[in-house]
Amino acid sequence: MKETKITKFPEHKPSAMELKEAVALPGVGLSIPVRAAKAKLSALLELVARGQ
Repeated sequence: MKETKITKFPEHKPSAMELKEAVALPGVGLSIPVRAAKAKLSALLELVARGQ
């Protein structure tokens, strides 16, 4: 019989996804500075590139 390979994923770290720079603007809603959004996106892309 074939053995099934069990893949274990790393534990989810919600603190890595927090946007501390987000600001609620009246009439607009949640606003995130472009630099902060770019930094978060770059970090996510690096994680994907490393296979996480």
